[in-house]
Amino acid sequence: MLTRSAILFLLLAGTMAQEQAPAPSPTPLAMVYEKVPGVELRFVNYRWRPEIFEPMVSGGPGPVESKRPWAFARLVNDVPLKLGSRTLPVGHGVIVFNPNLDGRGMTLEVRNIDMRRILDFNVIQVPPPGDVYYKGILNMETAPEIEPRMVMTLTEEAGRIVLRFRYGNHRFAWDFARS
Repeated sequence: MLTRSAILFLLLAGTMAQEQAPAPSPTPLAMVYEKVPGVELRFVNYRWRPEIFEPMVSGGPGPVESKRPWAFARLVNDVPLKLGSRTLPVGHGVIVFNPNLDGRGMTLEVRNIDMRRILDFNVIQVPPPGDVYYKGILNMETAPEIEPRMVMTLTEEAGRIVLRFRYGNHRFAWDFARS
């Protein structure tokens, strides 16, 4: 059952989204599930919002949404995963973009959180506090074509799990291994 403040939050979020929404995309907004054995990724195929995402990447001026962390995907792993020199234990976590506020670059982190603290993962939100298992500078490439929706895939290649990300004209690949 939703509390009064949760209902107010959803109404305000819907109103703000309508005011800032770009032209409708032919692809409907939906929760997407990507899986490889032992690992699941869940995310919303958000519409490309350059007015928010570009300032996150560049550190330039932009709306308040471009200046705060963005929990954009949920990671569920049934096996420990190795990210660089860190091990992500079994459980639920979120993948978070941290904006380039200090000129050193945008960062990507995996944060283990109590999933009961997330009201609705279908809206862009600031991630709740939790244990940060991994955080590193994100090296994104600029693609010549624009992807109108957020797209991510999980594949297993040569013993590694590869997450490929596309959003607007930005892309990156991130790989990790089973521990």
